[in-house]
Amino acid sequence: LGSPTLGAQDNPAERSPASQEQERFIASTREAALEYSNRLPDFVCAQTVDRFVDRGHGLTRIDSLTFETTYYRRQEVSKPLARNGSPASQLAGSDGLLSRGEFGENLRRIFAPNNEAQFHFEKWTTLRGQRAAVYSYQVGQSKAPYLIAAFGGDASGAVVVGLRGELVIDAGNFSILRVVYIADGIPSDFPVRSTKITVDYENASVGGVPYLLPSKAVVVLSRSSNYEARNESVFRRYRKFSADSVIEFGEDAPR
Repeated sequence: LGSPTLGAQDNPAERSPASQEQERFIASTREAALEYSNRLPDFVCAQTVDRFVDRGHGLTRIDSLTFETTYYRRQEVSKPLARNGSPASQLAGSDGLLSRGEFGENLRRIFAPNNEAQFHFEKWTTLRGQRAAVYSYQVGQSKAPYLIAAFGGDASGAVVVGLRGELVIDAGNFSILRVVYIADGIPSDFPVRSTKITVDYENASVGGVPYLLPSKAVVVLSRSSNYEARNESVFRRYRKFSADSVIEFGEDAPR
């Protein structure tokens, strides 16, 4: 897949930190990342997913899905509510793909000390007005197994691989502003050739308290040279979870 495109302004004139500085920076980031899920309150939000496929003739929109995504006791659950604006209790069709783990599960795969991830400083940058450091990372399959699945047509099955990608880390408080996950070491005979997930984190209010939460995610999966599936997700209307929490959808939903 090559180097992920981060869409941020580079600051090439700034020096690269010394190795000891890098170690301290990653240690502080690890602490913040591993505490991330623990700090999150129980909440519910609306997740809108626009799904596209490219069968060799450019991207074609499949549908738009709306989910009620709940984070409760560190567990993430997504319930389908609507497809193309009409109520739907389950997903129809086999094209497209979905992702999960944006609320901390995948960060734990990267930063758990026993997983022995390798980090490398790439550059300083600015993202949404924040000075940030960009680090590449790699986690081996044996240390942090990452499951990817293929479905639809003759592409079926699942395989466990490693992870690599890039992190954009706030230089002031060591929070993750953006993370790119790329499946590493996919077997050559597996139907999926590549997967890439890019998640952006921004402050959102939950019960009047700001938390750093996913704002958008882009998922790209390639099955062959002439097939690519792409998801563009937006997370919004975060609020505290309660037993009677209900997500509204459609044109009249409050924003």
